[in-house]
Amino acid sequence: MVSGLCPSGVLLLRPCRSVVVLDELDHIALTAQALSPLFALAHACAANLRLVGIANTHTLTSASSTTFSVQSLVGVDTVHFAPYTPEHLLSILLILLQFLVLRL
Repeated sequence: MVSGLCPSGVLLLRPCRSVVVLDELDHIALTAQALSPLFALAHACAANLRLVGIANTHTLTSASSTTFSVQSLVGVDTVHFAPYTPEHLLSILLILLQFLVLRL
């Protein structure tokens, strides 16, 4: 903390922009509501902070979730990726093995 400023105050005073990437977001927070301060910080510092959260659940920031207020989801964009099929996984493994064989 700089001169008693809260994290949003420090971020607002910085001349650069920042990106924070949090993987396994669904495992970091014990409850979905615990993520609200992170979203609030990103919203308060929107001019120079971007928060990228990666989770294994598609319901983490669902507007239908009762643990989030609508206000905490303002400015949150969600991108859904389909899970890999067995065929996709086999294809990825074969490509990686092919590079391994080429290195030998």
